[in-house]
Amino acid sequence: MYKPYVNKKNLRNLIDKPVFRCIDSQSMHHVGILEVALRTTELVGDQIMTGKTRLIDYILSQAITCWHASLNQNGVAAAYNDYCDVIFNSLSQLFDYTVSGKSKVIPFYNHTWDCTSQTYFQWVKEYSINPLKLTIVHTPPALQLDKRSASYILSSRVFNRHDMCNIGLASEIHHVIGR
Repeated sequence: MYKPYVNKKNLRNLIDKPVFRCIDSQSMHHVGILEVALRTTELVGDQIMTGKTRLIDYILSQAITCWHASLNQNGVAAAYNDYCDVIFNSLSQLFDYTVSGKSKVIPFYNHTWDCTSQTYFQWVKEYSINPLKLTIVHTPPALQLDKRSASYILSSRVFNRHDMCNIGLASEIHHVIGR
C-alpha cells in the first residue's frame, strides 16, 4: 500500500511559504483545511507551472483567499465549503497538462503521468522518475469534458466522503447516476 509522500512537515517545502503559513494558521479553525491541502499537493505535485506560478500554489492560494473572504461573513462551515469548492473546481486544470519523465533506472523508459490513476508523487515513486528532468506541456485536450465532470473524476483523490457530503458533491453524484 502506498504511503502518501506529502505530510505537514514536507508540505512546508513543497508550497509557497506564505500560503503554507496561512493554511497552517487557519487549520486551527478547521482541521480539514490542512488535510485537503495535503491531499491536493499529493495529487498535483510541485512541478506544474501555470504562467510563472506553480499550479499547486495558485490553487491553494485561491482556496485560502476564498476561506478568508467567507469566514467572517458566513462562519467556519460555510468558509470550509467555499475552500473545498475552489479546490474542486481547480482539479480539472490537471487534464490540460501532459507530464512525462524518464525513469532513473536502466533502461530509462519514458513514462507519462495519468492523473486519474495515480497521484503525482505516487507516479514519481513507482517509476523512479527524476522530478527535476520532467517534460511538462500545456496541452488542453481537443475533446474536453466539461470542467465539473473533469473535477468529479479527481475529487475522490482529494476529498473524503464526509467532505464530499458537506460540500454537496455526493448528492450531485447520486442525482446524476440516479441513486
